[in-house]
Amino acid sequence: MTVNKVLLTTGLLMTTLEASEFIQFPLTKGKSVIDTKEVRDADDNLQFTITNEQSYYSVELTIGSDNQKLTALLDTGSSDLWVLGKDSSGLNACDNFLEQNGYLSSSGSATSGNSEEVSEIQANCEDLGVFSPSSSKSFKKQHTNVEFEIQYGDLTYAEGYWGSDSLNVNGVNVDGLLFGVATIGNSSNVLGISFEGLESSDQSENYNSDFTYANLPAVLKQDGLIEKKSYSLFLNSLSATSGELLFGAVDADKYQGGLYTVPLVNIYEGEVENPIEFDVTLQGTGYSGSDGTEVTFNQQNFAALFDSGTTLTVLPEGLVNSFAEQIGATYDYESGYYLVDCQTFPESDAFVFQFGGVNFYSPVQNYILNTSDESQCFLGIVPASDNHAIIGDNTLTSLYVVYNLEDYELSIAQANYAGASSNSISAVSDSVPGAQQAPGYSNTAIDSNADVTSGGNIFSGSQPTNPFAKRDVVKRDSSNSTTLATSAATSSQTTGSSSSSANAASKLTFGILGLLSALLL
Repeated sequence: MTVNKVLLTTGLLMTTLEASEFIQFPLTKGKSVIDTKEVRDADDNLQFTITNEQSYYSVELTIGSDNQKLTALLDTGSSDLWVLGKDSSGLNACDNFLEQNGYLSSSGSATSGNSEEVSEIQANCEDLGVFSPSSSKSFKKQHTNVEFEIQYGDLTYAEGYWGSDSLNVNGVNVDGLLFGVATIGNSSNVLGISFEGLESSDQSENYNSDFTYANLPAVLKQDGLIEKKSYSLFLNSLSATSGELLFGAVDADKYQGGLYTVPLVNIYEGEVENPIEFDVTLQGTGYSGSDGTEVTFNQQNFAALFDSGTTLTVLPEGLVNSFAEQIGATYDYESGYYLVDCQTFPESDAFVFQFGGVNFYSPVQNYILNTSDESQCFLGIVPASDNHAIIGDNTLTSLYVVYNLEDYELSIAQANYAGASSNSISAVSDSVPGAQQAPGYSNTAIDSNADVTSGGNIFSGSQPTNPFAKRDVVKRDSSNSTTLATSAATSSQTTGSSSSSANAASKLTFGILGLLSALLL
């Protein structure tokens, strides 16, 4: 459940047009160990362990008059920037969590059986950095009558207070941007870039003092750095060390085929007027094989959250069963995962997700994760406790996604890894450049209580062909527990996101987001 961060570093770059039409953020990709789970047989013999690691994408922060350097994880599933804090006595949020929860003795050493978890939590502060407000002459506490508090789907959390200071995100000056300073927590610094209505300040338990504020996308527009509250996300292949976040623009070199626009669906209808998170309609799923096989798993509508803060893909349980059966994976009650014999899948073997009546492909190999047993792997798709799907990083890595916060839409295309080093950028002003309305744009009706039913045909009509069909077969590199392809532009094995299938859910905040509590078993 806790996070031990190991960062991969790349250079930082801010690019703007003369008219300040867009901002280009490189994203640093890192890997964090969440937990290690033992799997035993009926006689209690250790069979293997699952080292559950998480791939994440991060940006660099510079905060305060003394230019304190921190790193924050990018999250499209939440809306707040917050950082781990250090008080004037030198104790940080991680220390406070460990002490208050009995992980440390009075001498400061780990209590019995907790040394590994203690080291992982302490690494949150050591690797991503902590902010010391007392060291910055320009820091100001804000909204002192409302606490900062946030909790995520893996049950990690942070609590503290609100503040503002001089602030740079990847070299972009956003002084005055409100952010949370955690005085206690077991999560990591996070930069949430979803809707203002999803901000934890608006989900506070102190409902008489709730407020919303201009978060990063809103500030960028207010400051004239972008014309429209929008951004494009290119996670690149899973074997790459970096991706790209492009505020206020679209890069045509980063995608291939059509860029199709679909509307967001308001899963809180009756509670809020407009969508407050990036849910769209998942209209069907299936499989496309290297031998020409096409299998439809289902063709019914479920809400699906596009969330860069979730590593694995989360689907209704009946759907996960279909994905698992297709590749011979079986559910293991001890680990909470679907296990499968390790094998090398041709990259043209792909799972298929339909949005807006258009099929999008993601190589099966993206979902084959290693354990300590070289012959035993597990499936990087886990069951939700309801019918709310989450499109996590091991699927998003195959896509190019434009998030349009003003028109409540997403535009989706297949990612083009070959264009990772080039640019063909157009600013978003009125509409999204190069995008077309998806043919199934209006097919959004969702029955969140419906049972999963098999059947249908998502391959009928004019559908894009599998873009991975021309690529080489992937090869496993056991030295670093990832899968690499013979082409530099291929997907690799992803890493896990949480200690159980239930904990692989998206990041959630308090208040109205309690409506999503069914995701948290």
